[in-house]
Amino acid sequence: MTSFYDVLDNGYKHKKQKQKQLGNYILDESLSNHNHQTYYDPNNNKLLFNVTGTHNAKDWLTNLKLATGIGYKESDRYKQSHKALRDAKQKYNSQNAVIVGHSQGGATAQNISSKGDRVLTLDKATTLGGKSREGSKDYRTNGDLVSLLASTRHNTINLKNPNNQTFNIGYDILKSHDVKNIKNQNLFV
Repeated sequence: MTSFYDVLDNGYKHKKQKQKQLGNYILDESLSNHNHQTYYDPNNNKLLFNVTGTHNAKDWLTNLKLATGIGYKESDRYKQSHKALRDAKQKYNSQNAVIVGHSQGGATAQNISSKGDRVLTLDKATTLGGKSREGSKDYRTNGDLVSLLASTRHNTINLKNPNNQTFNIGYDILKSHDVKNIKNQNLFV
């Protein structure tokens, strides 16, 4: 079994540090970059697609578009991940995939998925009036502000924040949004 944490964490690693295999899933480098990663399990004919969250300055412009609802789906970041997922489904002749993402990547994962896909997100970026995909599992760490608006939705699973509160509000907010918060959870893709 492949842990949800390992997939999300691997997405944030630099190219030379990325693990090429997670459980039975093998990284397809031709359909991967620093914004999204495609994995394929040849033994079970399963496709796994990870969309990485904000990790560079340019991503903040995409965050602004996501927050305002203006131009998000027209952003290069969104279009590249959407195309890569379609290309992966075609290459591996797969109609269904497991699509995961953290933060901005969670919002993208939800939006690029198709009806038969399974979607798992962590601390997914949410907006006023935004909707969750039926059947998705949206995990969020208590104290996370990025996913706060989704905290009471029916498909949101609120997880205990494993961090000790320091009462340094900025630091505590940042720590509540870290993928490491699920490292010791039994969450699998």
